[in-house]
Amino acid sequence: MTGAENRDHPGGIRFGLLLALVFVLLAGLLITSRDAYLIHIDATWVTTPYNRFAYFCDDIPACLRIGSSWSWKLIAELMNSGIHILGISTTDGATGLTASDIRDNAERVAAVLHRLLVLAPVPVAAVLITRTKTAAILILSLAFAVMLGWSPLLYRPLIDFYNLFANWPRNYWDFSFALQFYDFVSVGFLFCLLIRLSRPQPPGYADAILLVLIGQLLFENLGIVAGIAVALRYGLLSAGPARWKPALCRLAASAAASVMLLGVMLALIQANKGADPTGHAVTLSAYFDSYRELVAENIRSLPIIIANFINLMTLPLVIGWLAGLLLSRIDRTPADDPRQPDRLAVTALSISAGFAVTICIGFFVNSYQSETGRQILPFLTMLTITSCLTLRWLLARRSRRQSA
Repeated sequence: MTGAENRDHPGGIRFGLLLALVFVLLAGLLITSRDAYLIHIDATWVTTPYNRFAYFCDDIPACLRIGSSWSWKLIAELMNSGIHILGISTTDGATGLTASDIRDNAERVAAVLHRLLVLAPVPVAAVLITRTKTAAILILSLAFAVMLGWSPLLYRPLIDFYNLFANWPRNYWDFSFALQFYDFVSVGFLFCLLIRLSRPQPPGYADAILLVLIGQLLFENLGIVAGIAVALRYGLLSAGPARWKPALCRLAASAAASVMLLGVMLALIQANKGADPTGHAVTLSAYFDSYRELVAENIRSLPIIIANFINLMTLPLVIGWLAGLLLSRIDRTPADDPRQPDRLAVTALSISAGFAVTICIGFFVNSYQSETGRQILPFLTMLTITSCLTLRWLLARRSRRQSA
């Protein structure tokens, strides 16, 4: 690496501080614009969703989101302990704040810190993906641009174009719903997968099982995403005609561990409560029965749902391709590992494919008619990164062939 290339490499304390500042600014913009529950509503609305899952869960799907709440609860308890130690848990005469006010504000701050913590893998992945400082900031900005959403004005020419071929529905509400805390967790987990699975060492059985179990505890579809991503990454990047056998064995082992964890959760739910008076499902059959009407409505609205998915996916794909074209021009420093671009592209593609499978499964347990833009936001973010890395990889391969 030459001196100029070393100066532009995304490393060092100064660039780390700059990247952290850009990350905090973008995350703050995301929270203030798309997390209305946290910013504009009283603290009860902030803590109630967390607290429902924070202690031992008593229904499905709460048990499959408990890890997301535990991570927030840890931060909140540390802050409350600090407040107690500092002796500011009583009424403050100067500000008029009561102990309850102080506690509520501390939990609101804990919620902000939690969002920053779970999104931290995004800038880490940006540095991993790129080899120049400008490119790292580009990737970071690209991910947050998708999470922030876009104006319906961008939809209009797109829908007008599709209307040339079919009677295309006009849906403009995709980014009108506030994000939930587990949406931030899901985005962060996908980037954690990208960081881990793009390493030169292929994932072993322990890696596969651990990633699947962590994902299952964070949100109900993330365990499946992790299992499929591990299997695809192993099969696509390994050598030899029998490479898919160990890939499928890893998928089977992680699936078995996931089923065992789910069985333990169901047993504990029954022992803990037996029947949930709030109406939430306490058995798998009750869980799927509760969504029966949603499935019927999804089937009736299938053409609209398909059109809306195409609307949502078009812009991330186009933005990702444009970013990939730009990245191939500003990120020309050769990688220390010549196979790294291949691994990054294949890993991102494997994660996106795994999430796409869960979107199909979600047709039977989700309402895809109103909150689609929120529900598949992690997928759209990773899809953008996937299209960017894939185009960069294809352009690099073409360049190598031409120079050979």
